[in-house]
Amino acid sequence: MLASRDKPPTGSFDYTSRGTKLWLFAMLAAVMLILAVAERALDPDFRRRLATGGQMARSNQEIDTRLPPQPIIASEPDSFAAAATPPPPTGWDEALSRVEDDTLFLRPTERVVWQLLEQRVQETDPTELKRESLGEVGFAQLFHQPEVYRGRVVTIRGTVMSASRIDLDGDDPGRERYVLWIMPAGGPNSPFVVYARAMPDGFPLIQPQSGGRLTRLREEISVTGLMLKRGSYHAQDGPRTAPVIIANVPEWTPPTVASSDNSRTSFGPGWFLPIALAALGLAAAFVCLAYCLSIRGVRSGRRAADQRLVAADFRGVKVGPSATETLRQLEQERSESA
Repeated sequence: MLASRDKPPTGSFDYTSRGTKLWLFAMLAAVMLILAVAERALDPDFRRRLATGGQMARSNQEIDTRLPPQPIIASEPDSFAAAATPPPPTGWDEALSRVEDDTLFLRPTERVVWQLLEQRVQETDPTELKRESLGEVGFAQLFHQPEVYRGRVVTIRGTVMSASRIDLDGDDPGRERYVLWIMPAGGPNSPFVVYARAMPDGFPLIQPQSGGRLTRLREEISVTGLMLKRGSYHAQDGPRTAPVIIANVPEWTPPTVASSDNSRTSFGPGWFLPIALAALGLAAAFVCLAYCLSIRGVRSGRRAADQRLVAADFRGVKVGPSATETLRQLEQERSESA
């Protein structure tokens, strides 16, 4: 007798089996993984962390910039509540000695040191200032050792996330400054604060805004300037501190130029189209393969069914009369009974 639940012969493709479905899902997951890697490769921060092995980010992740609560003193010397203004410092060293960390960015007693630092960065040639720089300094060094770097030339690099324009002195229009909040390259998620006299040509416009509102940006930038202090500011979760740097004009490369260079030397937007096309080609090949294998499975099933019919043993199987013969027999019986 013909078995009703025979399995397909060995070598046929059963596209409805669990193993085949898992294999097809793995192929689709591979295509999605390629697209995900291509998308991440376009992120400059991700490429930078990949190039450094993520060591800089890991070393800075544990930095806590929250400012502990400070006791309130009604008449603290050298503060806004001071009863008498101290005499101005007589030189560079004395001016730097009056700078206090973990205090407001702008303090009356630090007015002279602000002027000295700004005068130096403005009067020094940018090339000479770079030669005097201690090199690129990370967030951790400036945050943990502000007294070591105070008044010294340092270079930082990162992404300007927001900026504003303020007047250091309302009576002097020339005292307007750009305040840049810069996320360090490689981490942590805490900003540098840079006071710059001017911005480079072509930099996105930073409009003065009331109410302390900031202009949102995302621009890669490098700053060479003088370290002032670890100053305090009010964040959404309370007071925090950040290194404050006085600079003249930061260095900035327009994104279009940077993207063009990256496309030739590293991963960049220029790589996205080839990777996307490769992923789409792989997906199309995957669909065609799945279709061909399904057609092959159907054909293999049909051939297996034909082979089973040929090999079937019909001995002893009785086949009844056809419909025509049955009708003829009934007609004959009616005629005889009439």
